[in-house]
Amino acid sequence: MRRMTLFLNGSPKNGKVVAVYGTLSDLLSVASSKLGIKATSVYNGKGGLIDDIALNRDDDVLFFGVDSLIEHLEVAIKNSQPPEDH
Repeated sequence: MRRMTLFLNGSPKNGKVVAVYGTLSDLLSVASSKLGIKATSVYNGKGGLIDDIALNRDDDVLFFGVDSLIEHLEVAIKNSQPPEDH
């Protein structure tokens, strides 16, 4: 198990501290769930693309990319709006 702090790529706000087990695919799945996105790539704090979970250590700060800018903008808009009343 490794403890990591996850952020949406390009934003040092609203990070999530999580425990990560398993594979890179598992990490992307956890990030997708916690950040409310469909994470497709992961980068270290210096912008390097992570392609092997073995490269990560405890207390790493990671940034997650999405497939498209459109999805990123939709998530940002959704997160900035108040919940709808029904």
